[in-house]
Amino acid sequence: MEMLNEAMIMFTMYPMMVFTDFVPDILVTFNVGYFVCGLITAFIAVYIFFILRDTIRVLKFKCLYCCSKKDMLEQQGERRVKQNERKPIRQKILKERTKKEK
Repeated sequence: MEMLNEAMIMFTMYPMMVFTDFVPDILVTFNVGYFVCGLITAFIAVYIFFILRDTIRVLKFKCLYCCSKKDMLEQQGERRVKQNERKPIRQKILKERTKKEK
């Protein structure tokens, strides 16, 4: 990223000499101006791409984390339901044992 910043500065600063009185032809000045504008637009597009790529990566990881957390909670809920289903069976077994002991 640092190299891209340095390249952007270098490629946009060298043509700045064309905007001085060293180049008397106005058409060349306008053409270089359009070139510099296009170059800056291209660099901005690259920076936006990097920003969006990182943002999408972070959102993807957050989504995966939330989904895995949700799945984990659902599994725990299923375990609780199974444990609650076992309780009446255990109670029946305990009642039968106590009846047999009496």
